[in-house]
Amino acid sequence: MRWIALVVLGVFAAATCSADEVADAMERAREAYSRGDYRETSTELRSALSGVSEKIIELLMERMPTPPDGWQAGEPEGLDSGNYGMGFFAGLVVTRTYTTPQGSTIDLTIAADSPMLSTLLVFVSNPMLTQMGGESGMEKVSVCGNDAVEETEGTAAIHILAGASTLISVEGESPADIEDVRALASGVDCQGIVAIVE
Repeated sequence: MRWIALVVLGVFAAATCSADEVADAMERAREAYSRGDYRETSTELRSALSGVSEKIIELLMERMPTPPDGWQAGEPEGLDSGNYGMGFFAGLVVTRTYTTPQGSTIDLTIAADSPMLSTLLVFVSNPMLTQMGGESGMEKVSVCGNDAVEETEGTAAIHILAGASTLISVEGESPADIEDVRALASGVDCQGIVAIVE
């Protein structure tokens, strides 16, 4: 999912809707509906929903873990993929890139309603698949009280199945980064994130 970070980078540069702007859009939608203007109603409701999504993204950004001692981190980036015609990989997406003292980069991504979640759920819930997965570098683990899948074959990644529809992924550049991936994953506030998204 490292490519998600590249898509997200720079997209969340637009001004965020204020709470009043959301309320105003909802009021305009109500007025349009009352006069039978359903196209305008739909437009204003989409505007209000977009503003609410931006607020959720802001809250998720605040939940990104602080860099471990000696690490550095870029600013969190986020987007509502539905607004950009990219809902095929998730709904709301927030990502942050961390740099270890050795110079490796570790990406942390929060994805709401990720289609990848269903595939991972099948893996962690099937004992036969989890046993076979160990032979291909995939292992079922537990992170912050949630089922997770750890990958060490050709990559270093942990995908946390948080809540009912939230996927939190921590990914390094190579298998050698797995300890750093585990360290960053251990600092994720899964419960706080799920409380915001779900």
